[in-house]
Amino acid sequence: MYGTSNTVKRRAARYAAALLALSALAIALNGHWSVGARLANASGGETRQTTQATEPNAPLVTTCPGTPAQCFADVLSGSPFFDYANRLYEQEVISGYSCGRPGEPCDVNNRPYYRPGSNVNRGQMTKFVDNARHMPGIYINSSTDPSPLFVHLTTSIGAAVTGFSDDATGVFGRSYGGTGVMGLSSTGVAVWGSGSAGVGVQGISNSGRGVAGFSDSWQGVYGQSNTQAGVVGESRDFDGVYAITHNGNFAGVSGHNDAGGTGVWGSGTTGVYGINSAPNGGAGVGGESHNANGTAVYGAGYNGTGVYGEANGSGKGVFGANTDQGGYAGYFSGNVHVTGSCCSSANLTTQIDHPLDPANKYLNQSAVQSPDMKNIYDGNVTTDAKGDATVTLPDYFEALNSDYRYQLTVIGEFAQAIVSSKVKNDSFTIKTDKPNVEVSWQVTGIRHDPYAEAHPTQAEQAKPEKERGLYLHPELYGQPDSKRIGK
Repeated sequence: MYGTSNTVKRRAARYAAALLALSALAIALNGHWSVGARLANASGGETRQTTQATEPNAPLVTTCPGTPAQCFADVLSGSPFFDYANRLYEQEVISGYSCGRPGEPCDVNNRPYYRPGSNVNRGQMTKFVDNARHMPGIYINSSTDPSPLFVHLTTSIGAAVTGFSDDATGVFGRSYGGTGVMGLSSTGVAVWGSGSAGVGVQGISNSGRGVAGFSDSWQGVYGQSNTQAGVVGESRDFDGVYAITHNGNFAGVSGHNDAGGTGVWGSGTTGVYGINSAPNGGAGVGGESHNANGTAVYGAGYNGTGVYGEANGSGKGVFGANTDQGGYAGYFSGNVHVTGSCCSSANLTTQIDHPLDPANKYLNQSAVQSPDMKNIYDGNVTTDAKGDATVTLPDYFEALNSDYRYQLTVIGEFAQAIVSSKVKNDSFTIKTDKPNVEVSWQVTGIRHDPYAEAHPTQAEQAKPEKERGLYLHPELYGQPDSKRIGK
């Protein structure tokens, strides 16, 4: 770390004094502070693996055996220095003496002996201080000074605090109640991380936020990359990226692309998933397009579903609205498949290119409607020399229909025609009073298949409570558009 002010010099001296005081405390305790595992390993001594630093006042975390954990055979839990000895052992500052020497038998866990009554010589103290100097990080108690380690950089080049590591962490911060690492900047970057092949800035939390960004007037967290994603979120058991907004006029997640591409892109079992829990409306996923040729929300399914909507209650899985008579609330180009009841259109029509002028006109046709699920079958038949004719219907006719109705019309001459026998075995017969008479016939039936019987058409239906007082087409009844259902 680099600094240029007198404050830096004063606080650097304070740190040096704190380290010397710690050394003096070790002598006062008459403890034997031997070579730590990091150095002892080079000379064939015991070795241990330590993963992270532990602050002197932090909760004791140790891998030593026993309950409570005990690292030394001769430093028991009742000793006032029990936690301190365990902590320094775990941090490889001290290692103790191997058991098995005279008067120092090995217990079931082969704990080493600390020999708290032995003196510390100058050579051992030198190694102790050097071991402590190589510990990852600096600890200073801030109970009397909120910023015991402060660096002020007055030039625009360099960094107030810089951390470098060839293979591990350059800067590591931990807090048990506050902020592990915090950066403040009036105009520049508060915290900046650069990773040539790894992670520039990484945050990990067991229960809180790994990385949190706050801003009064601009982005709380900003990421930029020339070749990869600017910001990436990953989670094993929850959302990779989670956003909340407390302003009803803005979005939890907003994506913008100023090069003509996609603002927000999702890939997965569900590429983009939105939930709306607002009591008075809102949208789980919303999109806007202000370009006549643009698309507000676009979904493409190459082997699956491009856009999927689901409603568990009385809501709408997919809802489209259009306030301009020249537009469409929904437009489908291609086949459309509906497995349930297909809504209610005030005008059931079909539209095709006009057969006589397909380049310039449409041909619109209205559908025949009925309060029943009615099927219509028709055709022409000519009676034989005896005036008889049999009309064969589809082989599913009786399985699908009931309540048959018949219509007969004689073609080409005056003659009489009757249904001589009703539908039986998917056919019926016609009788004319003259031979060889052409007859046009029509038969209708009411569906009685399982689906039709489970979902009969209800001709008159009371509006649900939340739609009462509202209209499908309020303008036709002199009502304002605010009275429109679905508004």
